[in-house]
Amino acid sequence: MHLAYSKNRSSNLLLVIFFLLFTFQSADIIEYFTNLPIKISLVALMIVLCALLIAKRKRNTGVSSFTVLSIVFSISLSMPLLLAIATDTPVHITSYQSIIYIFLTCALVPALIVITENKTHEVNTSFLRVAKFIFYSNVMVFIIFLALFLVNRTMFDQVIYALFMSGSLINPYQSSGDSSLVRFSGVFNSAFMAATFFVWFIFITLYFDNKKFSRHIILLTLTILLLFTINRNAFLCLSVTLLYHALLKIPFFIFRLYATSIFIFLPVILTIFFNIIQSSFTAASSQNPFFKSSTLISRFDAWKQFTGDTDISVILHGALNFPGFNGMYYVDNGYLYLVMTSGILGVTTFSILVFKLLAFYFKNVHSKFSLLGLTFLVAYAWMMLLNNIISDPLLFILFIVIPYSFTKMDLRT
Repeated sequence: MHLAYSKNRSSNLLLVIFFLLFTFQSADIIEYFTNLPIKISLVALMIVLCALLIAKRKRNTGVSSFTVLSIVFSISLSMPLLLAIATDTPVHITSYQSIIYIFLTCALVPALIVITENKTHEVNTSFLRVAKFIFYSNVMVFIIFLALFLVNRTMFDQVIYALFMSGSLINPYQSSGDSSLVRFSGVFNSAFMAATFFVWFIFITLYFDNKKFSRHIILLTLTILLLFTINRNAFLCLSVTLLYHALLKIPFFIFRLYATSIFIFLPVILTIFFNIIQSSFTAASSQNPFFKSSTLISRFDAWKQFTGDTDISVILHGALNFPGFNGMYYVDNGYLYLVMTSGILGVTTFSILVFKLLAFYFKNVHSKFSLLGLTFLVAYAWMMLLNNIISDPLLFILFIVIPYSFTKMDLRT
């Protein structure tokens, strides 16, 4: 698949929207080199293009409960910020960042959800083309960075450090003893985002690439790129999800139901009982960047601080605990973030949404894309365990909305 225009105007608009959607992930780097407000420009342009597509849809087109729940959930993520602005609560964040986040959660993501519901074929075709283009772009960046590293190590270090100090690259280093390794982030602004995309694209390749030779080459390349991100949560997520993916091949409904229940809810249970897990890591210590336990222990400490310092009443209405807002420590757990930030509205909406998706996929389990949807639900659940994936609404599109669209398209054809 490649980026190519067709005679269908809707497909062309979607192609541009999805390209801009991925470009948004590297907007910080582009802003660093251009000093232009790239982020807000991209979001505004995408909203305008989405509005054009929504205006073109048929008037009698209905809206499913999935769309309604997804939109409510997306908006609930920014409710504390909206309340803070409405009540003049001091917020240690620029108005520029606030506008971008509000536009994302309250306008762009809901618009994309509505479009996905009603233009499944065009959405899937355009999205896969752009995703493959992004994959090849990451390969090109990897080759360029590897060449720069081998030819001029000093310049390579200076480029990474400059991007890191400007805030354009998020946490590009992984400490290893007295030294540190550079984590590959590709065209994204963080190694975590790159690793998440690689995990997602591995399963997309397994389901959509029917040519064995090219599929093996792409999977091998993705594995290499994923290793260079040094993102252990992605490694864990991929391992668990591949195991679940293999178990899904056993064609017994009850077995699939039990396996799905275990794999979906186990990370929630691990979050609840993280104190027990923490004690098993305090004794062991390793300086290996792939098995270093000190960073994991620090995450558990952050969870403890996050839950211990927060008033229990916050669960009812949510609080302004966004990463970096009001000096809050970044809590690397999507479940804790959801409970403390979105309150009962976000938790309830997200829970109902997950159960409705599970019911939808098991009802249509004869479709291979239902199995893909279940696979991505498991991947999303495990990504939430050690990373705050839920704070990025664009990843919600990647792991929740797009797989649902694939299944809807398959059922219609």
